[in-house]
Amino acid sequence: MNILVDGHNLLHLIPSLKRKMHDNHSAVKEELVALLLSIFRKRNDEITIFFDNQKAVNNLRQNYRGIHIAYAPPGKTADDLIVAETEKLTKSNSAAIVYTNDRGLKQEFHSNISMLNPTRIWQEI
Repeated sequence: MNILVDGHNLLHLIPSLKRKMHDNHSAVKEELVALLLSIFRKRNDEITIFFDNQKAVNNLRQNYRGIHIAYAPPGKTADDLIVAETEKLTKSNSAAIVYTNDRGLKQEFHSNISMLNPTRIWQEI
């Protein structure tokens, strides 16, 4: 299964990470990846976390301990990347779960794409 996570959306739902976001944004993202690894490591899922590119990251795609991290290029948003990824998955007849509470994205998804509120992840942490 393909798991797509709206990174900033989830960060704002985890109180311990939200409090730290202004101190060291990169470290907070790494903590989020570690939390997601602890949840999904036993499953054979492809996990991608999407972030808006607030700090002009040079490498827009990274792999961290088996989780793919995608940063939106200038002029794009994480939502744009999520929609593009779901379109690619739809063309290849692959299913996916998107964790976001952005209701505007739902209208962009085809029937092979499920949308779940990221609080579902938070409940497992």
